[in-house]
Amino acid sequence: MKLQEIKTIEHKGISIAIKIDYRRGTASLVEEHSNKTWRFVDRGLEYMNSWLTILDAMQVAVTECKKILEADLAEKARLKEDLIVGALLAEGERKKK
Repeated sequence: MKLQEIKTIEHKGISIAIKIDYRRGTASLVEEHSNKTWRFVDRGLEYMNSWLTILDAMQVAVTECKKILEADLAEKARLKEDLIVGALLAEGERKKK
């Protein structure tokens, strides 16, 4: 089982790097693994469409990351349930003897 992973999600030519911490169930947008550093300050109108594209790509990346974390949480719950059922069955078998 993975503890951490860095995934790169691409959308409309924009790459968004996301660090997923499966142990804590958290995610971070990380620039150090991205091919660009974005500046959202002191820009004119010519940058506004690019900003919207970047924010759209971030939304897609966050949505994908949410799906990954939800699937991981469901898998952990299933494994926990399997362990509990297995322990209960083993206890039942032990009591029969």
